[in-house]
Amino acid sequence: MTLTGKPAFYPFRHHRFKYGNQPVIGEIGCAVSPNGRFLYLSCRRLLYQLDLWASDISASQLVVAEWDGFADPLPTMFWQCQLGPDCKIYIRAGGDTRYFHVIHYPDEPGLACQVEQRGLPLPTPSGASMPSFPNYRLGPVDNPGLPCSPVVSVGAPPSGEVGVWVYPNPVRTTLKILAGRRCAGPVRLRLFDLAGRPVLERVFDPLEAVTEIDVRELATGVYFYALWSEGTMQGVGKVMKIE
Repeated sequence: MTLTGKPAFYPFRHHRFKYGNQPVIGEIGCAVSPNGRFLYLSCRRLLYQLDLWASDISASQLVVAEWDGFADPLPTMFWQCQLGPDCKIYIRAGGDTRYFHVIHYPDEPGLACQVEQRGLPLPTPSGASMPSFPNYRLGPVDNPGLPCSPVVSVGAPPSGEVGVWVYPNPVRTTLKILAGRRCAGPVRLRLFDLAGRPVLERVFDPLEAVTEIDVRELATGVYFYALWSEGTMQGVGKVMKIE
């Protein structure tokens, strides 16, 4: 079987990497950057990056982070890791802790990938597990190297855009809404928790430049939002509240 003239399956290739001076206990996590270039290996005390495009992959191994010694109550080392829906890589910090480490720019080489230890605090312990996300940014078969496009917005929308925008996502203190020119009448925002329970409701004038809503009292986690104007649904989505 072939795809675009190339074999659909390839033989395994083995590459050596250095594990450091530490016992081999538990699993080693791995994740690949969105552009397919960099492989990240989470090895307890150390986090490695390997360049899969290098002529000698094993020789490209770099240490991009070392555990800083933090424990709460268990050591928050580097374990299971996975590419998230926002194009960042998340790493489970040890066993039943309430932290994930974050690689903010996994497509960048070396320390430019910006590893933030405990960059995502959780409201409760993780249960020594993490969600499983599908890789839904594979791209077409003839061009699988398309750059990653986050499914959440982290900044303000472009000026003059028509539609409803909710940002930033994730949000810490203030959720902002730009209704644009789509909504002629008052807009009602409702925010729901994962169980479908309403936790916040606001009505605002879409002619305002930007509507700001204080969400500091909300618990950290994922919420769904819906916006209505004159009885018509104008937008739905989800937003993550972080500390």
